[in-house]
Amino acid sequence: MTYHHTLYVGAMLAGLALCTPLAGGQTLIWSDEFDGPSIDRSTWTYNVGTHGFGNGELQYHTARPENAYIDSGNLVIEARRESYLNNLQFTSSRLVTHGRLAFTYGTLEARIKLPDVDNGLWPAFWLLGNNIGQMPWPACGELDIMEVGSHDAYLAGVVNRRVGAHAFWDYQGSQADYGGSVNYLTDLYSDYHLFALEWTPTSISTSLDGVTFWAMDISDVETNSLEEFHQPMYIIANLAVGGWNFVEITDPAQITAPFPGRMYVDYIRLYDNGDTQLYLAEDTAETDNFGVFTETTPVSNHVAYEVDASLYLWNNLVAGTTTPYEGAEAWNMAASAGSWFGMGVFSHIDRNMQNYSDGHLHFHMKTLSAAPFKIGVASSAAGEGWLQFASGEESHGLMRDGNWHEVVIPLNSFLNVDFNTINQLFMIAGDAPASTFEFSIDNVYWSPSVPRQTPEHGSFGILTEDATHKTAGEYTLGVDGELYVWENTLVAANEHPYEGSGCLSFTSAAGLNWFGAAFTPNTKYNLTAFRYAESTLHLALKTSSSTTFYLGMRSGNVNDIGQKWIRFASGSDPYGFVRDGAWHVVEIPMTDITDAVDLAEVSMLFELLGVDGPISNIEIDDVCLLGGGAAIVEDEVPGDADGDGDVDADDFAGFADCMAGPFNSPVPAELTEELCLGVFDFNDDYDVDLGDFAEFQQVFDGTAP
Repeated sequence: MTYHHTLYVGAMLAGLALCTPLAGGQTLIWSDEFDGPSIDRSTWTYNVGTHGFGNGELQYHTARPENAYIDSGNLVIEARRESYLNNLQFTSSRLVTHGRLAFTYGTLEARIKLPDVDNGLWPAFWLLGNNIGQMPWPACGELDIMEVGSHDAYLAGVVNRRVGAHAFWDYQGSQADYGGSVNYLTDLYSDYHLFALEWTPTSISTSLDGVTFWAMDISDVETNSLEEFHQPMYIIANLAVGGWNFVEITDPAQITAPFPGRMYVDYIRLYDNGDTQLYLAEDTAETDNFGVFTETTPVSNHVAYEVDASLYLWNNLVAGTTTPYEGAEAWNMAASAGSWFGMGVFSHIDRNMQNYSDGHLHFHMKTLSAAPFKIGVASSAAGEGWLQFASGEESHGLMRDGNWHEVVIPLNSFLNVDFNTINQLFMIAGDAPASTFEFSIDNVYWSPSVPRQTPEHGSFGILTEDATHKTAGEYTLGVDGELYVWENTLVAANEHPYEGSGCLSFTSAAGLNWFGAAFTPNTKYNLTAFRYAESTLHLALKTSSSTTFYLGMRSGNVNDIGQKWIRFASGSDPYGFVRDGAWHVVEIPMTDITDAVDLAEVSMLFELLGVDGPISNIEIDDVCLLGGGAAIVEDEVPGDADGDGDVDADDFAGFADCMAGPFNSPVPAELTEELCLGVFDFNDDYDVDLGDFAEFQQVFDGTAP
């Protein structure tokens, strides 16, 4: 079943700004007013990458502050014409509440000012089914509240005035859709407009500035297979560039819209229309030990097979029997030679495991085989992460002696995983073994996050033998984490240390045009002690290669989110670096990193990446963080300058002194810059000013939310 509806409205839309909003009289139950200093990461995450989201879009969607940021009470999504990591010619951003916020039924409004889309930009405000990790599109359902920039509108000369709305769902195994559009009298980029969705158990409608222009009856669920529109959905706001679908431009040279193109979102508000159900991450997060396949080990919650989870044997595995490690059951599998093998625990609902990203995956395993394999987990909102066990490798507690051994894997090892939306709780897979690979697994569970290491007051060593560069501690390989070379893209070369007895020395593996490596800790680090103006990422670097490379740091677990790459290109290398084959000290101000990286959850301490061809030689040494002060820890009381656990008149005077800076005279000696910023910089702009006063006043008065 595929059918369409199109509505063209002219004079009736004159003066729509005077109309009463749809939500009049309803109860506001959630909103994002975008009044804070930065995007609220407890509500929003990002879809990132180059895959075009099935539309052949031309941009690289990033999570960079250049593409998505808060400005004057607006969320700004900015499309740029620029070359990025994969040599795409555009960047932009796509923000989603997936795994953070979803709802069923309600009135959703957004006040948005659109960019000039003529020709090639594609702004959108829309919803996707929260079960997309289990029911791929279109069976998850899609509701488009606002789309602008269609090819048809361009041909009609109304590309900046036509707004479209659409629904997509699955009907008996095929895509079904129903859409409509409206032509406004003036260009939509000239002012803000109110785009709204009214969703009830019987109908869906969309409106522009209070006037409905598209509606759909969803009451006959069974006949029209409309289950998708009676399930929770999450919010998306994005700005795309080009694509074979909708815009119908696949040649970057044909994109003529002005850049940068900016979509301004003043607010997004959800009202209860009497049937609304709101789902927030804080209400769905699992806690304590979580059982995946265990019977006697104490857990607070667990999957129920054939109820909310299933074990799938993907390929080349035959189940057998074995004596369990605990309880009455265990998995015993055999993979024959000549074909890849794999299996996974698929959750019928996304599990919110946000409290486990610094925890551990536990399981008992026994095998006599030396075959290589990998262990993984996967998420709906991001992707999957794997930890490789090489041929014969015995690590993380594994012994290949045919006896049961507990394997404990730090969950921070699984990168590119969104822990709010876990849909594969355990996976094992491998390439074709040389001979039959038999293994048994039992007692699989997750344990929650442990406290993060928090170096402060000094220098923190990442790869250094200089004692003065690790006065606040150091990262110890094999204890605190590892150095991972990504997919064997780099080969160790002769070392010529800058200091001490060793360094990193690499050349690209033969036949590869990209390379990468990173220091990945077992648990994330709290590096907020290095947020100050004088803090730097220090290293010694040398190469004679002309290949472009990037140095970076990353927070969180999802690729390209919380990530900062600093580009080193021959002829325009930053920070005074010279490609003459000699050592040069590079000092990167941490303020060049903190615009993208959350120092409270650093998951990769230092990274090297190249995507523009192989590198013939590169050496790195003496990597450390300098200029550390006081860290920010979760149990600190904001505004408590004297550390007495209360915000009182003494702290009020301290705030006034800090705001009177700069941080020498007249600030008292005990109120150092690091202390002032640590307790009074409420908006994280690295200054104590009037922008912090309102929040401090609320804490002082006891009225803070």
